[in-house]
Amino acid sequence: MASVLVVGGGICGLGTALLLARDGHEVTLFERDTGPVPESAEQAWSSWERAGVAQFRQPHNFMPGLRRLLEAELPDVQERLRRSGASRFDMRRSTTAQNAQNRRLFKNFREAQLARQEKRLPCPSRER
Repeated sequence: MASVLVVGGGICGLGTALLLARDGHEVTLFERDTGPVPESAEQAWSSWERAGVAQFRQPHNFMPGLRRLLEAELPDVQERLRRSGASRFDMRRSTTAQNAQNRRLFKNFREAQLARQEKRLPCPSRER
């Protein structure tokens, strides 16, 4: 098998490295962000700084092709994502209850994002 170097520990780099490693290749992954990976999603959200990933604290979704790939090739990863709090949302089959839940999730996300911004970027009018 080949020795493969993957540059970047984002979703594409991690997925590529994982699939190649499971196919028996020797994989080395380089990531420019330093520091250990937090033990929980909550710790990652509250304190993990990922300077190389500008969209780190934005909502994410998997497009249908990636979701199908996860189901077919990496079902354990998909299950781990669900156990960690990820939810499945099918826009074609969404119900009123699911839409309400997604609005609540987005509202909670936005409030947390604003709270983080306030801590990092103080508002001059509040400093007086």
